[in-house]
Amino acid sequence: MNFIRSIVGKMWLATVILVVVTFIVLGGFLTQLMENFYYNLKQQEMVQDGRRLAQSISQGDNYAVDQLKILEDIIGSSVMVVNRDGLVKSCGGMMGMQPGTKLNTDDVKRVLDGETVTTRGFNAQFDMAMLNTAVPIKHQDKVIGAVLIYTPVQPISQTIADMRRIILFAGFGALMLATVLGFFMTKRLSLPLLQMKDIAHRMASGDFKGRMPIKGDDEIGLLGNSLNFLAGELENHTEALSQEKEKFANIVSSMSDGVITFDSSGNTIFLNDQAKELLHLSDEKLGQEQSVKFNQWMTRIMDDGSSIKGELITSNKIIAVRMAPLWDKEQPVGAVALLQDVTKERELERLRKEFLASVSHELRTPLTYLQGYAEAMQDGMAERPEDREQYIKIFLDETLRLRRLVNDLMDLTQMENGKMAMNMDMLDLGALAQQVTEKMFPFSVEKNVRLLCTAAEGILVYGDADRLHQVLVNLIDNALRHTKAGEKITISVTKNEAAEIKIKDTGSGIPEKELDYVWERFYKVDKARTRKDSGTGLGLAIVKNIIDGHDGKVFVTSEVGIGTEFTCILPLADSGKIQKKAVPHIDSENERKYNRS
Repeated sequence: MNFIRSIVGKMWLATVILVVVTFIVLGGFLTQLMENFYYNLKQQEMVQDGRRLAQSISQGDNYAVDQLKILEDIIGSSVMVVNRDGLVKSCGGMMGMQPGTKLNTDDVKRVLDGETVTTRGFNAQFDMAMLNTAVPIKHQDKVIGAVLIYTPVQPISQTIADMRRIILFAGFGALMLATVLGFFMTKRLSLPLLQMKDIAHRMASGDFKGRMPIKGDDEIGLLGNSLNFLAGELENHTEALSQEKEKFANIVSSMSDGVITFDSSGNTIFLNDQAKELLHLSDEKLGQEQSVKFNQWMTRIMDDGSSIKGELITSNKIIAVRMAPLWDKEQPVGAVALLQDVTKERELERLRKEFLASVSHELRTPLTYLQGYAEAMQDGMAERPEDREQYIKIFLDETLRLRRLVNDLMDLTQMENGKMAMNMDMLDLGALAQQVTEKMFPFSVEKNVRLLCTAAEGILVYGDADRLHQVLVNLIDNALRHTKAGEKITISVTKNEAAEIKIKDTGSGIPEKELDYVWERFYKVDKARTRKDSGTGLGLAIVKNIIDGHDGKVFVTSEVGIGTEFTCILPLADSGKIQKKAVPHIDSENERKYNRS
């Protein structure tokens, strides 16, 4: 830092200038004052000496005139006496003038007129600066002559010069003292200011821990207290803002929706991780198509300040976008966009529409059969007993089909509403799987599908036997519907940390994009909904609700053309509360029945 530009340099310079100017003015004034004082004092002495000498001469004292040499030595001046006509009557040795010399100077004329004259200036007779005093000699109020006294100025000038040197040395000493004291005082004054500067710089960089040590109650102390108070308040406010910012960041980061903020030019200011994930972004830069779309919305927002709703469609997602302006003094300065993945909602909406279509279809088909055959019997088309028996069988089948559909819908609704009562008890899951396999075996023989069951003994769970029986029937029936003749279905029950039921087929499989929807009502991979080998589409939805009611989990893995595997996981029960029963292993028996068929 430049010394002169620092506060120490400025105060030192101001002090020096003040001292110098003060001493110049004061020194000049004192010098002039002393000079005038000495000159006036000398002139007064010369006038008094001249008057005494004039009085002595006017009284006829010729001794004074004769002894001018002695008088000059006493008063330190040159003395000359002239008569009324201006002729030199007597003159000291310094003048070098002879008696009888005529003086025609203005001072002589004025003194002979009765005026006391004092002058100062260069005198050619002495070739130096002189003080001149002329006193008239009066006798009975008449001027009879004059006394002229001449004193050199040099002794007085020397005294004044000595005084000036003393003043100069005193000024120099005062300047040195002012410099030392100025540096000392300004250093003490600037030190807390420099400390305040450092604290202010730390505050500017975000460090509010610095405090100013207070050593007095003067203005500097008050300023230091104010700075300390400011630092404390800024620290508190900054900490509060930081906490609020952290809360906001946590809220934004924990949101399931994406958030994007834009400035007035449409440039991206902020994106949370959810927005990047929804838009498949690796950084904070939008894609070209996305930028075009958002810029169009931003233009409308900046024009009229209205909120906008829209949609973005990516390769596999539908994203709902809601944009609102950010205001500053009633002017939009940007916008915030809320992004929400509505793919599932749109799919559920589609499924609801398909649900209505499916219910209508499932109900219309048996009703159409019933109406058609009833009209046929009414028209007398079933005259033979065997025809009537066939029609009645169709009535019964379609009625049972309607009843199953209604029962499945009622059960599913009760399960989803939490109103389905569960008769929970200890049961052996392996024995239950064997029983269901035996029950479903004839259907597998009818379709020429091998049905194999491997179940470990003593896998105990706490559940509703009828509902778990329904789960196994629905899953095995579903597998039989999608497995071709000559293929096989495997049922396995194992125990690890939980009980696991796996039903694996080698059927047509389910496309990966449809795996999340197989649990929906009336969802069918077969979009044609052919009546043959097609269920109601409620079986898997019932399975999921029953397993969820047992605090279990169910999921599916599949590969098109390879097959599908459903896995049900149920928590184990305490094995000490039930007596284990031997479960016959029927794999070989199933094989023999399959071969005989």
